[in-house]
Amino acid sequence: MKIGIVGLGLIGGSFAKIFNKSGHTVLAYDIDDNVLSLAKSNGIIDEVLTRDKLSIYDLIIIAIYPKQTIEYVHANAKFFSANTIIIDCCGIKRIICEEVFLIADKYCFSFIGWHPIAGTENSDFNYSHIDIFKDATMVLVPQKQSDILLLDKIKYLLSQAEFASFIITTPEQHDKIVALTSQLSHLIASAHITCSDVHEESFFCGNSFKDMTRVANLNSKMWTELFIKNSDYLTSVLDLFIEKLVRHKNIIKDKRELELDMLLKMGNKSKEEVDNICKKST
Repeated sequence: MKIGIVGLGLIGGSFAKIFNKSGHTVLAYDIDDNVLSLAKSNGIIDEVLTRDKLSIYDLIIIAIYPKQTIEYVHANAKFFSANTIIIDCCGIKRIICEEVFLIADKYCFSFIGWHPIAGTENSDFNYSHIDIFKDATMVLVPQKQSDILLLDKIKYLLSQAEFASFIITTPEQHDKIVALTSQLSHLIASAHITCSDVHEESFFCGNSFKDMTRVANLNSKMWTELFIKNSDYLTSVLDLFIEKLVRHKNIIKDKRELELDMLLKMGNKSKEEVDNICKKST
C-alpha cells in the first residue's frame, strides 16, 4: 500500500513506523524540517509528501491539530483521489466532521474521523513507537454508519497497528464522552500539580501523586484548542465534578465519617465496574 501521513508527532510518527515496518511505501509531511530529515535518514519514510502526490495513495492520515486539519483539507481537497481514504486523528470530532464531511461530498473523496485511544504524556516524534496502538481501542466516526464496505476497508488498512477493538460512534457522542474520560482528567492533573510548592514536597511524592499528575505534562497548545472547541461538553462535566468534589469537601469538613465511608465505597465500586468493562473490551 501507499500511505501518506501529515504530521509526524507521537501519533503520526507511530503510524509511519508501523506501516514502514510492514513494508508499505510511506510519504510524510511535517512543518518541522528537522523531523522530516530524521524520519527519512532513519528509513522510516520514503519521501516527503507533496501536493502533486496526494492522489496516488490508498490512505492519508492527518495527525495535526483540529484547526490545522480543517485548513489542510480545504487547501488540498481538489487533489485527493476518489480511491483514497482520508482520515484525521484529532481528539475532538464535531468541528472536524461538520466541515470535512461537506468538503468530502463536494470533491468526491472518502473521509472518516478517527481517534486512537492511545498515547503518552509525550507528544513528539522521538516518543513514537510501533507498539503504541497494540491492544488499544480505535474510535471510528463515519459520515454514514451503514457504509460497511468503507468501515471494513478501514479495519483492514489498520490491521498492522494491532488495535484490540473498534468503536463506531457519532461526532456528538464522541465529544461528550472524551470530555469526561480524557479532557477532565488532563484538567484535573494540571490543576492538581499547581496546588502547592512541589519542589518543597517532592520527597513525599508517591505513586498516587505521580499517577494523578502524569498527564499534566501535556502539549499546552494542542490541549487548549481541544478544550476550547469542546467547551460546552467539558464545562458541563466540570460542573458535575465540582459539585461532587464540594460534597466530599463538606462531608470531610463536618467530619461525617459514615457518609464519607459510604461515598468512598461507592467510588470503589464504580472503579471496579469500569475496570471490568475495560477488560471485556480488550
